[in-house]
Amino acid sequence: PGKHTMTICAGTACYIKGADKLVAAAEKRLGIQQGQTTPDGQISLMMARCVGACSRAPVVLSDGEVAGEMTREQALEQLERWAVE
Repeated sequence: PGKHTMTICAGTACYIKGADKLVAAAEKRLGIQQGQTTPDGQISLMMARCVGACSRAPVVLSDGEVAGEMTREQALEQLERWAVE
């Protein structure tokens, strides 16, 4: 695993609310596929079946911290913060 991990929930509620778009944006930004770690070892992009926070979909865990109603922009901002460390 990388120094940081972004885990995107792929449960039904999250998927319906746009988790696939979050994954696509993160993959494009990082240049990796889900389940992989960036070549520099900084960021791992993972998927979870369900994190149990369906009412807050789509949900992203950033280093284990749950963030609900995540937008594409918010996810990319988090990745940018990690990239400049």
